Amino acid sequence: MMKVKRKEPPQTAVVTMRLRKDVVARVDAAAKKAGTSRQRLVEAILGKALNDPGFVVEVQ
Repeated sequence: MMKVKRKEPPQTAVVTMRLRKDVVARVDAAAKKAGTSRQRLVEAILGKALNDPGFVVEVQ
C-alpha cells in the first residue's frame, strides 16, 4: 500500500503593492517568457536582491 505524507507548505504572508503599470507589464512579460507566474518571479527577484550583498538599489 502506498504511504502519503503531507508536507507543510512554506509560511507565506499576503502583501499588497502598488506598482507602476509599466513595471507590472515588464514583470508579466518576463514571467510569461520564463513560463512561471508573476508571484514566483517577484519572489525570486526579491530573494536574490536580499541575499546579494553587492546589490545596490536606488529608491526614487
